[in-house]
Parts: sequence; structure tokens; C-alpha cells
Amino acid sequence: MKKMIAKKRISIIACVLALLMFSSTIIAPMEAEAAIYANYTISGGTYSTTSYFNSSDSVVSNPTSTDSTATEESQSGTTQDTSSSSSSDSSYIIVSSSGVTYQYYPESNFYKRVNTQDTQTKPTESDEQEQPQQTDKQSVTVKKVASGTKYETELYVIESGKPGPVVMIVGGVHGNEKAGYTAAHKVADYNITRGTLLVLPEANKRAVDRNRRYVKGEGDLNRDFPTTKSGRADGVLSRAILKTMKNYDVDWVMDMHEGYDYSKKTTSSSVGQSIIYYPSSKMTPLAKDIVNSLNKNISTSYKKFSLLRYPVKGSLARSAAVACGANSFIFETCSKQKLSTRVNYQLKAVNMLLDDLNMR
Repeated sequence: MKKMIAKKRISIIACVLALLMFSSTIIAPMEAEAAIYANYTISGGTYSTTSYFNSSDSVVSNPTSTDSTATEESQSGTTQDTSSSSSSDSSYIIVSSSGVTYQYYPESNFYKRVNTQDTQTKPTESDEQEQPQQTDKQSVTVKKVASGTKYETELYVIESGKPGPVVMIVGGVHGNEKAGYTAAHKVADYNITRGTLLVLPEANKRAVDRNRRYVKGEGDLNRDFPTTKSGRADGVLSRAILKTMKNYDVDWVMDMHEGYDYSKKTTSSSVGQSIIYYPSSKMTPLAKDIVNSLNKNISTSYKKFSLLRYPVKGSLARSAAVACGANSFIFETCSKQKLSTRVNYQLKAVNMLLDDLNMR
């Protein structure tokens, strides 16, 4: 009986040894083939590392690291570490090699492979506040312009998470021009497919609250902006708005206004129902397209939109072109029409602008 048990033990040991030999000759080479020797670019520099892909080809960890437990990505661009690492810094750096993008976590020496469209960029800091996170999904951040002053007003920053132009829509520069800020509030709810959309619905909030063109003793906001590239804005609010345009490096600016009469009436000096644009190779053809499109559905000749050049000196739109290099225009409706009609015209112009830029 003892001899039988001894033979069985010898047989089992022989089987185990055979499996180990198979593992060393087959599995080990497979693991070796899985090793990737790559040069990764990090913040302009390169270094080499050896990494292993797991079976899902999505998580990469350095085999020499003692902390290779997967981490869980949060929407803010940092991670909540679920491993046993004692590091409190879970920020990552975007690295890439041969067209493949990874998130690299320096504290844990951990790499995670991501799709290009899912890659997030780390927030950068502007002179006002921290910039919002850009992701593959749209994000909306509400900021304050002229923060901490009596002029403080809301700025909606809508980011698609994809490269593209920066467009700024402004309403309420004149507080008694209701269609402009009403339409701008609607634009703040827009979804975009690329680029960044900035919406400042009530630029002169104090004037909007009083339903006045401007607050007595403070002057016309639309005459406070610099008239030259190196010029200085005259007031606290105009300086804050100009700073915002420069911080975001705006490409397009639409300033929503209203006139008391129709611009085509020879008996009136009002510029209502017009587009007043600063000429450029991109702005000029778009302004013509918007006017032509709107006028197709207007039968009364004096109610048609006019095409005018050069916003008045000191205006936001002119300063956007001169001081910021943006394509810019003022869009004027006429207060003699119903509010719903005026708002609709404003929104049609916004939509044509965004459609032309492939942002919708």
C-alpha cells in the first residue's frame, strides 16, 4: 500500500514538473513578446520605458512598479486611486507614442491607454479663474466677469471638448434692448459640436436691471472700449470684458443690439434692422449671407436688413476686431416689432454663424 502511494506521489510531481517546463518554454516567450519598448513624449521631452499590456489592451503598467492596480478616472481630469498607494497626487500627464495616447500617473508610475477622442487636457489658469475642464463631452461653466465689483455679471463657457473656433455672443451692452439679452440667454443653453462658445447675456447687468441704455453717471458702455490695438478701455466693466476676450483669444464676436427704428427709413438715423460689421476676409461674406438669408422672408422693403460697415469707435464689436483681431459684428433688430420676432432674428443670425463654422 505504501509503495502504491509513493508511486502516485512521484507521478503527480512528474506532472507538475512537466507543466512548469511547458510554462517556461511557451508562456514566458509570450510574455516577452508582450513587452513594449517605446519612446513616450512628455511635456516636450522623451524617455524610454518597458510596459505590458493586459488582455484587454487598455491598461498599461510598468512591470517594475509595486503599484499597478487600475485607477478609476473622474470627470475632472484627476483620478480617485483605488490601489494601496499612499500617494495623494492622482493627477496624470498625457503621453503618446506611435499614434497611441496614454494617461501617465507619475506618483504611482502607472499608464492607462485611452482613445484619442477621450483624452482630457489639464485645466490651465487664466487671469480671472481656473479654466473649465475640456472633455469629449460638452461642459458648461458659469464664470463671473468683473467679479467682486458692482458690475459683476455671468459668463457662460460652453466647451465641446474638440478643437475649433472660439465664438463670443454678447447681449445687454445696452440695458433697454431686450431682444439682445433675451436671445443671448437662449444661446447659453446651446449644444455645440466643436470649439468653444462664450455667452455674456447681460454685459451691463446694472443697466438691464433698470431697463436703461446705461446707468446714469456711468456713461455708455458701448463707447468705453479701446479704439486701437494697444489702447485701454475706459471703465471697470469694459476692461473686464476686453480682458475676457483676450484671455480666450476669441475668433468671432457677435454683439446683440436693437434700434428704435428701421435703418432703411430715410427719415430716421436709427440703425435698427442691420448688420454692422468690421470688414475681413471671413466676416464680409458671412455678413452678406446673413442679410440675404433674412431678407428673403421679409416682404416690406423698409423692414429689410441693411448691411453697414465699421461699428462705431469705442464699441465692443470694433474693439474686438481692432484690439483682439476677431471677426466681429453688431446685429441690430428694430424695437418696433414684436419681441418674439426680434429674438427670432437674433437667433437666426447666431445659428448661421455657428453653422458656417460647423459648430452645430
